[in-house]
Amino acid sequence: DGVIEYTHRNHYTIADWLPNNHALLYDATREIGGNKVQTMTKTIDRPGFYKKNGVPDSLLGCAPGKETLSVAYIPTSALMFIKEKLRGGEIVSIVTTLPGIVSAHMGLIARDQWGNVIFRHASSSPQTHEVTDFRFDDYVDKLATSKSRVGMIFMRVRETHNSPKE
Repeated sequence: DGVIEYTHRNHYTIADWLPNNHALLYDATREIGGNKVQTMTKTIDRPGFYKKNGVPDSLLGCAPGKETLSVAYIPTSALMFIKEKLRGGEIVSIVTTLPGIVSAHMGLIARDQWGNVIFRHASSSPQTHEVTDFRFDDYVDKLATSKSRVGMIFMRVRETHNSPKE
């Protein structure tokens, strides 16, 4: 909306960032996942988030309110079935069951020189703190051990740019 304030930032990847950047990219999860796609419903409590992060009550009146949204995602158990549909260049959101958020982590899909699918992300591991490449299969295996991270949402850059409305 062009307003430069903390309460107008795209804090939530799927609820804010993706729809506010629809001119540049789109949710490709259903296109990639087909009949493997599942749906999750979440309530995004922006006022609660802002309060928790120190935004004074006086600024909450103009902030977006709570929102309930349903999102399509591909569960971890189905990710190996869709691997060959990944071109490289997809933006990945790791879906969580934690309340109030959809995206627990982000990454990118790449293809190496041999055509292998690679998951590239900035590790938050205390030992690493750097951009790391995993074979997609290995990252899916790691994801399968998580109790709260349950799948992926895939976004693709639009081939033709749609100018956002001014």
